[in-house]
Amino acid sequence: MNNQIQLYNKQSHLYLFCITGLVFVMALLISVHFATPLDGISVNSIKQLNSGWMIEHNEGEFIPIGNLPQQLNTEKQKLLMKHELKDISVDHEKTLTIRTRYNSIRVWADEKLIYEAARGKEHALSSMWHFISAENFLDSSALYVELEKYDSGDTWELSEILFDYSGIIRGYLLYNAIHAIIFWIVFILFTVILLFIAVLMAFYKVPAVSSILALALFTFFSGQWILLDTKITTIFGGNYALSYFFSYAFFYLLLVPYLMHIQLMVDKRNRILYYLTWFVVGNAALCMLLHAFGIVSIQDTAFTVHILIFLSLCFTLKAFWKAAIKYRKKNLVFTFWGTVLILITSLISVILYYAGKLPPTNYTFLYSWGLLVMLFCMIIDTIGYIGRILNEQKHVEHYKKLAVQDSMTMLGNRNAYEMFLYDLSQKPLKSLTFIIFDIDDMKYLNDTFGHHIGDRVIYITAQCIRETFDMFGNCYRIGGDEFCVIVSDSLDVELLLQKFDLCISAKKENNAVSFTVSYGWETKQFKEKNKISHEEITAMQIMADKKLYHHKKAKPAKE
Repeated sequence: MNNQIQLYNKQSHLYLFCITGLVFVMALLISVHFATPLDGISVNSIKQLNSGWMIEHNEGEFIPIGNLPQQLNTEKQKLLMKHELKDISVDHEKTLTIRTRYNSIRVWADEKLIYEAARGKEHALSSMWHFISAENFLDSSALYVELEKYDSGDTWELSEILFDYSGIIRGYLLYNAIHAIIFWIVFILFTVILLFIAVLMAFYKVPAVSSILALALFTFFSGQWILLDTKITTIFGGNYALSYFFSYAFFYLLLVPYLMHIQLMVDKRNRILYYLTWFVVGNAALCMLLHAFGIVSIQDTAFTVHILIFLSLCFTLKAFWKAAIKYRKKNLVFTFWGTVLILITSLISVILYYAGKLPPTNYTFLYSWGLLVMLFCMIIDTIGYIGRILNEQKHVEHYKKLAVQDSMTMLGNRNAYEMFLYDLSQKPLKSLTFIIFDIDDMKYLNDTFGHHIGDRVIYITAQCIRETFDMFGNCYRIGGDEFCVIVSDSLDVELLLQKFDLCISAKKENNAVSFTVSYGWETKQFKEKNKISHEEITAMQIMADKKLYHHKKAKPAKE
């Protein structure tokens, strides 16, 4: 009946999940059938200031250019743009929004300087959004925008310029960066889940916590880099350089937790991956220092990271090939193919980037997808790896238990007894008691009634020892029919032995054979908490044995 109820519960749970899933499918199908589209806020409705711009051709002479965004070919290091405001509705709640990838930007309203970024110095203004309140040029007739290049190239990439209310602009920019925001949320969720798993593993003392923490760190670095690289954080203001340099720091150090995770999963002795990890850290520190001292721009050192990425992926693929394919380690198969995919997407992204086919602000899009897929693969392998570790740990715990526990009586065995005696000599004590038990005439019981009856007598004796002394001390079976209890606190031994005798009497009434158990004990008190020597332990054992045999001889012998 109970089995039927359990089966019914399992089946009912299965039906419940199936019906729940079916309801969601029905809701999806019905929503498609009765499709009711609504027009939301259009991202194309934002007001732009992309037409009417002129650039300075000669000093004081401006010529018109086409609509933005566009590419201008000129060798000038500085570009001065002008826009008349006479036909534009300027509202004090509106914001002029300009995105640059240049060394500096200055904005004038007529002859008044109203905005300046980088103060003419290189402060990592790449891909930065600049927000200028219309209050600064309400009564002005023209705007002037001066841009200065990083390098000596002959191309100017002029992006769109927005002029609308701040809330609309913020929503527009967030919408354009939605893919990066979603990636960031997914990576952060993965990070939290992995950290939770690591905490559980540490709590239950499951090995491989370091590998999970490395994977969590890699996930966190990936999410932060993807978000910061869009520079979307600049729409909230604050220290832009912090976002900029952190995006480079996360990107430059992204390989560190990845290589650590791979080493822990594949081969901790892989020297190439080990030294490569330190080289990645050193490269990141060196690049930051070179920029800090003005020797080279941080963005000009990105090629070193691209080289390290390809080297790392190639060496990890080699390690994976040896471990996953050659030696068929199942916990690495998904990560191997994920690494192959990220290598391909990285190669395509970097080639398109250096070929100028992808703008610098978008070249990470393809790489991000490859990174996400590889992370999924790594997590799948890691879950399988943890499962195998837990399974192995169960076997290890089982064998450990067999090594220190007597399988018949469930008391500690001789190995556990010897280990406890060693530990006993390493700590200070106030009191120590040895109680030794021996079943009387065990050979007679085995020869007369059979070994199965003898085993039953041993089990009953052990059961009474455990019921009487387990909460006061450590109980062991140290021989065939010999037992020992060690107590390190003061207690009334005689009272407990009386309780033990009553337990034996009660249990043997239900047994086909009558038997008795002899015992002897020795107690020693210590004035101060001193460590006991091996000689003192041996002396106490000998004395307890003598008292045991004295107790045994006092009983009438079997006829």
